[in-house]
Amino acid sequence: MRRMNRSSVPGTLYRNFPSREVLIEAAYPNELAKLCDAAPELLATLPPRDALREWMGRFIDYATAKLGMADALRSLVATGVNPYAQSHELILTALTSLLDAGVEAGTVRDDIRATDMFAASPASHWPRAGPSSGSRPSVSSTSHSTVSVPVTECSRVPAFGWTGRPDSLHSPGARDVRHDAVTEAAGPAGYERHGMEAPPRGRIADRISAANEQVFVGRETELLLLREALAGGPDAPSVLWVHGPGGIGKSALIRQYAKEAAADRTVVHIDGRVVPAAPQAFETAAETAVRAPRALLLIDTFEYCQSLEGWLRDEFLPGLPADTLVVVAGRHAPDVRWSADPGWADVLKVIALGDLGADEAATFLEKRGVDPARRDALLAFACGHPLALVLAVHASAGHDLPASRPWEPTAEIVAPLLRNILGELPGPRHRLALEVCAQAHLTTETLLRAMVGDDAPELFAWMREQPYIDRCTEGVFPHDAVREALAADLKWRDPERFDQLYRRLHRHLVERIGSASRGRLLPYVGSLQFLYRGAGHMAQSHAWYTPGLVEDHPYDPADEADVLALAERGEGADTTGPLRYWLENRPQDFRVQRLRGTSPATAFSAWLRPEPSQGREHDPVAEAAWEHVDVHGPLAPGEHIVVGRFHVYPRQYQRPSPVMDLMLWRMLGELLRDTDLAWSFIVLRDDGFWDAHMNFCDMAPLDRLVMVGGHPYRLFAHDWRDMSPRDWLAEKQRTLLTDTDDDGDFTVTTLTDRPSAPVPSAHAMSKPEFTVAVRSALRDLRRPQALEANPLRHSRLIVDHGMTLREVLSNAVAGLVTARGGDKAHQVATLAFLEGAPTQEAAARRLQMPYSTYRRHLTTAISRIEERLWQHEQTGLPLLPP
Repeated sequence: MRRMNRSSVPGTLYRNFPSREVLIEAAYPNELAKLCDAAPELLATLPPRDALREWMGRFIDYATAKLGMADALRSLVATGVNPYAQSHELILTALTSLLDAGVEAGTVRDDIRATDMFAASPASHWPRAGPSSGSRPSVSSTSHSTVSVPVTECSRVPAFGWTGRPDSLHSPGARDVRHDAVTEAAGPAGYERHGMEAPPRGRIADRISAANEQVFVGRETELLLLREALAGGPDAPSVLWVHGPGGIGKSALIRQYAKEAAADRTVVHIDGRVVPAAPQAFETAAETAVRAPRALLLIDTFEYCQSLEGWLRDEFLPGLPADTLVVVAGRHAPDVRWSADPGWADVLKVIALGDLGADEAATFLEKRGVDPARRDALLAFACGHPLALVLAVHASAGHDLPASRPWEPTAEIVAPLLRNILGELPGPRHRLALEVCAQAHLTTETLLRAMVGDDAPELFAWMREQPYIDRCTEGVFPHDAVREALAADLKWRDPERFDQLYRRLHRHLVERIGSASRGRLLPYVGSLQFLYRGAGHMAQSHAWYTPGLVEDHPYDPADEADVLALAERGEGADTTGPLRYWLENRPQDFRVQRLRGTSPATAFSAWLRPEPSQGREHDPVAEAAWEHVDVHGPLAPGEHIVVGRFHVYPRQYQRPSPVMDLMLWRMLGELLRDTDLAWSFIVLRDDGFWDAHMNFCDMAPLDRLVMVGGHPYRLFAHDWRDMSPRDWLAEKQRTLLTDTDDDGDFTVTTLTDRPSAPVPSAHAMSKPEFTVAVRSALRDLRRPQALEANPLRHSRLIVDHGMTLREVLSNAVAGLVTARGGDKAHQVATLAFLEGAPTQEAAARRLQMPYSTYRRHLTTAISRIEERLWQHEQTGLPLLPP
């Protein structure tokens, strides 16, 4: 403008065009007319094909100028002037004349329309003045975001539009665009000769979207929240804030949100990784959401522009139209100032995105085609974390391991998982703090100080704010997948430092158990037990619950009614007599457990320390314990016994659970703090479940059974007069751990990842032999004589637990129903093995399913039965009915 003004009489241009917008209002139609008038001129001087090629080049030059004037054109539209009036029709008219001439000359296919050519060009994807009637959404891209804008005129729209910069239109690549447009219009010579239609051209984006859609699982709650917000209503939120650690599936959820809303909403997708963290850049990226009615604005990876959070809350979001729905997804929860402002209470809904459930993770592996024999190992490693599942699937697919060899995560999986979840750490001390947190069940600032020194307050404050660290009343703990990945990475990178860290942590926990108050005892015992979670039968006997889920409290006389009711529900009315006696005489030995946030007792237990001969006349369990002491070593002066009694949790009676964890931890903690202890007894329901664990803990079963409430109970005993509980723990470490150092501390080189060694059976079989025997037994399940000869009769499953082979197999069939999709497998296996059918075809007809479907469910059932029987054979645990 200034250059034009200098070449004329001073002030002439400004007098006629006082602003840039006025000048463009006059110049824009002139440039459009020159472009459209060029079509007949080119056809008069050039062959139709060359005329089309030349006109397309001028069209792209025109488009470049249009893009350069974009800001001024938008300002002009805002004044009510529409510079685009009739531009689309004029361009299509000119383009149609060129195509018609090419068709007549035989150089252009007759199925190419002007609207197709326009849709394939960059200009068709730039936002115009606004939506018009009959518009439909299509996908386009800007340099910062993927934007769905209304396109009313195009019959076909490319996958992502055009993502180049304005100055790239005159690059060699841009000239290739002109050539490709004409070549596409003319069509390959092969199609012309044979009169064939060109095959439909799919999009890479379609394949990606279809693959993502196929494996998307779960998130029903989060999707329901979006649907409710989209439906509107007086209480519907206007902003959904989704947060969670890296790799938890936020972006996958955002894609699903976009898919669900695309039918009737303009969807604007902003990626925080590419939008500069500046208000002006963000406003530009979100411009379509501001203009379009009922827009859905998706802001992903917001942690990259977290500095905009205050501006977003105070300025940008309040200025959006009321019918706009916004979804913010990032690693961090919203700042506390959102919830502190009453105005945001009904507008903002916060969604903490967690792991996939066990069934959802199993479904994901099934959809990815993972071998059923490999799924358990992958699920155990990933712990429901979506990215960990994806990496595990990828790594598992790349290794053709024999079925007998367990799958283990490698550095190729662990490194990218940690890189994605942890991001860039501030320094090596922060990495050390995370490695401590990965070893301990719970981490407090006190524990961290013992491990890292005076940096603990700063490191703990940093760690507790990380999105992959959870908090509870007792301390902080990492996401399960992060914990396992950190431990595996350290063992691989620096096994010596891993051992040193373990020894220091073990020493600290033992010291704290000896000095802690009774109220602080359990967290330390739990952390100590957690160090051995892969040893012996610890994995089978512990739930390793989420800290803080259950609370342990001293018994109060006000709890008596709840305790008596729990005992009657869990053990029967006959137990209330002994229970009343002990509540009256040893109330200080009782503990009650409550679920977090509830007042009634959910469970109770007792670690009784009776006086000599106390309770013999009132409790058959006490009578059996004192009888054993009398026979095997009466008490010396000052000695005493303890009895672990009443492990009552009716919901999961004496089975691994958060409540049972606390009961076991309490017993171990009290043992390690005890002095002058002669005998300890633990009484448990005699169903075989705890036999292997008690043997691992050197608790020998008594021959005498005790009947309580119509059920048999077994006492397990240990004589402590030759070795104190603390010395026993040290000796147990020596037998479990592979190395010792000079000062008597023990390494954990193979502790957390070594499977428990199976106890030899009367007739040990390899897994292939075992599998053959299982299949033979299933076929002979209704033939007692043949079953009697099956080698499984000599397995641990049968010999160690006093069960018949038919009982074990029946329990395995019954257990199928507990797995995902197990109802069909259970039906098929029950009919095939327990009830019988003349043929498999007859069985399929009886179940009203196709024969191929019946065979598929039967194969699944047999595979699951084999795997479950083998697991129980290895661990020594009884296979009980569900």
